[in-house]
Amino acid sequence: MKLGEKIKYYREKRGYNLSALAQKAGIAKSTLHKIEENKTNPTINTLWAIATILEIPFGELVSKDYEIKEDNLSIVLIEKNEEIEVYKMILLNNATYVSQAHFNGVIEQIYVIKGSVLIGEIQNPKVLTVRETIKFKADVPHIYKSLETETVLIVTIFYPKNYEKYFYEDRFVKEFNQNYLKELKRELINGLDTIRIIPKSIDFNFNTIEKNIQIIRNNNSIFISNISKNNLQEIKKYLLDKNTNLLNIAMQNNFSSKLLKNEISIINQEAKNYIDIKNFKSNLQNLDNNNTSEKQVNLNLYDYFKYFHPGYTLGNLLISSFIKQFPKQKILDISPNFRKHLNLINEFTENKFIFDYTDENFKNLISNQYNILLSVDSLHNMDLYEFLENSYNLLKDNGYLIICNEFITKFNTKKQREKALILHHTFYMLKVMFPIDLDKLTKQEKIIYNAIREYIPYARYLALNNEITLAKNILNQLFNKIKNLYLKEIKNNLIAYYLFIAYELETLIAGLDYKKIQKTYANNLINIAKKIGFENILNFNFYPTYNDSGTYLIILKKNK
Repeated sequence: MKLGEKIKYYREKRGYNLSALAQKAGIAKSTLHKIEENKTNPTINTLWAIATILEIPFGELVSKDYEIKEDNLSIVLIEKNEEIEVYKMILLNNATYVSQAHFNGVIEQIYVIKGSVLIGEIQNPKVLTVRETIKFKADVPHIYKSLETETVLIVTIFYPKNYEKYFYEDRFVKEFNQNYLKELKRELINGLDTIRIIPKSIDFNFNTIEKNIQIIRNNNSIFISNISKNNLQEIKKYLLDKNTNLLNIAMQNNFSSKLLKNEISIINQEAKNYIDIKNFKSNLQNLDNNNTSEKQVNLNLYDYFKYFHPGYTLGNLLISSFIKQFPKQKILDISPNFRKHLNLINEFTENKFIFDYTDENFKNLISNQYNILLSVDSLHNMDLYEFLENSYNLLKDNGYLIICNEFITKFNTKKQREKALILHHTFYMLKVMFPIDLDKLTKQEKIIYNAIREYIPYARYLALNNEITLAKNILNQLFNKIKNLYLKEIKNNLIAYYLFIAYELETLIAGLDYKKIQKTYANNLINIAKKIGFENILNFNFYPTYNDSGTYLIILKKNK
C-alpha cells in the first residue's frame, strides 16, 4: 500500500472526510486529495500533522528505508516495532524544523552523529554536539535547528506502551444507541466475532443483557462480541439418547443440579447464580485457614471456582449419562488435577460407581484390569503418545477411555497457537461477564470487576486483529493487577463468575508460556489414538468457543 492509500485508509477508518482532515492538518482539500492519489508528496510537517490527527505512529504511514525530503531536511525510517521507531535525520546548514505536538505520551530521544544542533521542547531547547544525547516529551511543540553545514541525527521515537491501535473493524460513529445496535446485530449474526465502536456520544444502558451478544464499555470504546455459540440442542439430544433429561436433573435441589441450572442460565445469557452465598463464605474461610502463606486469587480460589467454568458441569453430566450404561463396572480416574468432577459425577449417577485413582505417571497399576478410564481436564501437561499407550494397556478389550477436555483449533505456528488460545479462553470469559451494580460490590470486588471488563475484551480484539504481542501484554497487565487481591468474603453472588475469570486468566497465561500448559487440537489426539489402536466412538464439541476450539467429550474404545 502506497503512502496516499495508507492516509486514505486511516482517514476513512477514523470517520473523517477530505474536508475535515484537510482543515485539521492545515492544508487545502485539493492538496490532501492529490496526496491520497499519490500525485504529490506531503511535507514532513504535514505528514506528522496527519499522523497525529489520525492518532497513529508516523511509521504507520512510511515504509522502512523510505526517504522523505523537504528543503534542507531529510528523514529515513531505519527500524520500527509496535512501540519504537528509529529514524536518520539530516539537517543542512541552518535548517530549522519545528514539529507540532505528537499524540499524548510520545517521547523522542536524539543522538548526534555529526555536527551540532539546537533541539528539544520549543520552550526549553538545548544545544548538542557529536556523541551527545537528549530525551524529551514530544507531545508538545519541539524544534530541530542545525548550527553547522550538516547535522546528522539518530531520532528514536517511543510511543506509549500499549497505545490504542485502530483496525479495519473499528466503527467511528456519532452516537451509540439501541437503533445502531440493531444494525450491528445483523453483522454479528452473519459471522463477525467482535466489533469495536468508538462513539462521540452514548445513549445506551450497559446494565441490560442482550441475547447472544456481550456488550462491554471500555473507556472510550464499546466492544460487542458474538457469544451465540452453543450446542444445547445437541446436548439435549445426546442426553435423551442415554435416557437422561437435562431439565429434570436441573430441577433437583442438590449441588450439581444447581450448578447445572447455572450452566443453562449462562447459555441463555441470564445473570443468575443458584449456589447459596454461604457456600462461598464457608469455602473461603477454609481456604484462608489452610493457605495462610498464599494470598493470590488464582491459588486460593481455583479449587472452588472451577465449578463456574462454562461447560464444566455439562461435561460431567455427559460423562455420567454414558457410564450409567455400564453398572458395576470398574472405573479408573486418571485425572491428576483437582478431582472436583467426581463430586458431580457421583451426584449425577447417585453414587453407583466406585473410582480408583492414579496420576499422570500411572504408577502401581496392573494392565488390562479396567473397563472404563476417565480423564477430565488433564491432558495439558502430558505426552499424548505415552498417555494413550498407558491408557490402552490398562483397559480390558472393548473398554472405554472417556476424555472431557478443552481443545483449541488446529495450528501450525506459534503465533497461530497463541491466537487460538487467547480467543478460546476469552470466549469463556466473555460468556460469563455479566453486568453487576457496582454499589453491590465490595472494594476488592470492584477492582476485579472493573479490571476484567477493561482488559479482556480489548485483548480478545487485538488477537482477532493478529496483534498477539500486544494482546499478551494486556493480559499480563491484568494478571499483575489482580493476582495479589484476596477476598475474605463475597458480597454479590455474580462475582463468582469474575473469580472464575481470574483463575482462567492464569490458565491462559500458562498456556501462552507453553512450558506449563500445552493444549492441542482434538483431531491430533484422535489421530494419535487411532495409531495406537483405539476406535473413535464419539467426538463431540459440546461447548464451542473459537472456530473448532471448545470443550469436547471424546470416547475411545479399545477393540480386541
